[in-house]
Amino acid sequence: MESKTQQASCPVCKTTHVAPAVLRPDRTFESTCVNCGHTFKFKSVAPFKSSVSFTVNGKPITVGNEYSPSTTLADYLRQSRVSMGTKVFCKQGGCGVCIVVAKMTLNPNGPSVTANINSCLCPLFMCDGWEITTVEGLGSTKTTMNKVQSTLADYGGTQCGYCSSGHVMNMYGLMQKYPNMTKKDAEDYFEGNICRCTGYRPILAAMKSLVPDSSPDIEDLSSRLCKTTGKRCTSSGRNCGGQCSSQNDTKSIRMVFGDTLWNKPTSMTDLYAMLAQTRGKKVRILGSNTGTGYFPQENISDFDVAIDISAIPELYVNTKDAQTGTFTLGACCSLADLMELFKTEAAKPTDNGNFGQLVKYLYRVASSPIRNRGTWAGNLMMKNKYPSFPSDVFNIMTVLGATLTIGQTAQDVVSCDDFFKTDMTGKCLSKATFKEFGANDIVACFKVMPRSQNSLALVNGAFRFSIDKIHGHMVTEKPIISIGGMNDTFHRATATENFLYGKQLSSPYAISGALSTLAQELKPTSSIGLPSPAYRRNVACALLYKYFLYVMGDSAGFRFRSGFEVLHDTRPLSSGVQTYDTNKQEWPLNEPLKKLEANVQVGNIACTLIF
Repeated sequence: MESKTQQASCPVCKTTHVAPAVLRPDRTFESTCVNCGHTFKFKSVAPFKSSVSFTVNGKPITVGNEYSPSTTLADYLRQSRVSMGTKVFCKQGGCGVCIVVAKMTLNPNGPSVTANINSCLCPLFMCDGWEITTVEGLGSTKTTMNKVQSTLADYGGTQCGYCSSGHVMNMYGLMQKYPNMTKKDAEDYFEGNICRCTGYRPILAAMKSLVPDSSPDIEDLSSRLCKTTGKRCTSSGRNCGGQCSSQNDTKSIRMVFGDTLWNKPTSMTDLYAMLAQTRGKKVRILGSNTGTGYFPQENISDFDVAIDISAIPELYVNTKDAQTGTFTLGACCSLADLMELFKTEAAKPTDNGNFGQLVKYLYRVASSPIRNRGTWAGNLMMKNKYPSFPSDVFNIMTVLGATLTIGQTAQDVVSCDDFFKTDMTGKCLSKATFKEFGANDIVACFKVMPRSQNSLALVNGAFRFSIDKIHGHMVTEKPIISIGGMNDTFHRATATENFLYGKQLSSPYAISGALSTLAQELKPTSSIGLPSPAYRRNVACALLYKYFLYVMGDSAGFRFRSGFEVLHDTRPLSSGVQTYDTNKQEWPLNEPLKKLEANVQVGNIACTLIF
């Protein structure tokens, strides 16, 4: 019940009536007009919502606090039986069986974004206003198969079928987001999908067959772009006429779940007001929640207050000042947004490969579905709260020389070094600013991990030196050496930086001295699940040596040059051929046939084996 003075007008004679001070729980009252006798109903509209609404395969759905705040989209889809084709396995965003495609208007002032996401990491109550497509929404044997589904089945890309829905939805999402994708993109962006029985050859062959051998005609592609947003037109017709930028409902959300209060502010003013009101409580600020894949202790139900900041327009700023070369990046910009920014800068003739290095590094961070939702700021907040976390994004921001805004005043702007040690209680990381690289800057990043994609770093490093190549590759400014995977307090090799300042990298003394200094400076600690401290120290020194070889280029001895090469960057597009003998005279006894249940496994996925 709520006490509040409201006024309502009779819809017939327009006579004004004062609503009762106490409304019904559904915020309505019924009255008879004292002037004309007409009976009408009045409903009070709150300034905030207490439920979330979205669609799944075109079906409208509204949910309230009948579910817990930690319920994920995957949990809901399966528990409600809305989509049994959406699976759950690792709950870390690593296997891909939970992938769905979502059309989201994240920035209230921006266009909608369609992307493949991990539903096992997406909180249900962050889906307000989304249009979600699951494998059932693409097609089935009962209706019509989608091209992605039928191709995977035709290529023999299923066995038990458990992961097939994830492969189908990942490719469908990629085709929606990247209409002019290449075969290499198709191969690279399946790093978040695991198959434990079929083998990847038929799966990748099927997906790459959906991509044309050449890029789409420029004129044809441009005709499918929205005139307003510049993105792919979402209209079913030839062009929407600029109507793709439909705005989402930006009303705040407030929900109560037992011991947890859920808030969704729509401005920075509202956010800081909420932080002030919840001082002393256990608060979780949510940008996307992908971090729970690695830190399950960040369960939303374990916090007093959850604040979803994904509807605050100021947190989506993504600009570059042409005069000063200064970039400003809002906290809700995703890792995919950051990668696109770096790609744009890398394509310019003024870049000497530095932004290209950052693109390659980001590609090794998580997977495509996680990068589509995970934010750079959320990654840094994990590093702040869990210092031993080997954050690749923290390395990137360090070599960019970024300054981070963590409050509302001029004093609330800190360097990455200071942020590493800052108590963020009651604060919110809202934006980062950094400048273009200098003409003599040389940047390189490395990541040593169990597999070349979608894996946490054992040791990582990012380096930025300003080099005078004419004078023996002299280091003309204090370099930046950021190392991860050591311990809870270390990330900048300041002693090694000071040693190298003013040295010539062409000198064997400078190289051996730097490696010796770094080995003494590094003090990795033992940790369960990680290689020995001695191994990690040696790897970190090897990364610095690889950077020296990169800087020296052709000036290095011929037999040393291959030390910098990264095989992942040089390997060609994969391919494979399966051959077998068969006697056609004995057909159909040994005739190659499409598996009978293949269409069911890529369409009616609920029929597949459940582990």
